[in-house]
Amino acid sequence: MNVSVVIPAHNEERFLPRCLDSVRKASDVFGEVVEIVVVCNRCSDRTESIARSYGCRTLTDDSRCLAHIRYRGVAAAAGEIVLTIDADSWMTPGLIREVVE
Repeated sequence: MNVSVVIPAHNEERFLPRCLDSVRKASDVFGEVVEIVVVCNRCSDRTESIARSYGCRTLTDDSRCLAHIRYRGVAAAAGEIVLTIDADSWMTPGLIREVVE
């Protein structure tokens, strides 16, 4: 089953690595590759380069509406199941597996 995780991010260089590490761990527990889409919103820091260093797909959206930013990522995601998480949050290791089950 194809799963995508969408992360809207506005200047999240401090928090994004922890979030991405948690998504990777959850992906490992799930046992399949998970697409990660980071939607960079008006970023003036290293958010996009950090996302790319983790192998994430990155999009840019300059909207001021979080719902629109999140939807942009969902619309671009390839997964049959799409999860969203904020860049300053993290997943528990079993989250993706539990959602799919």
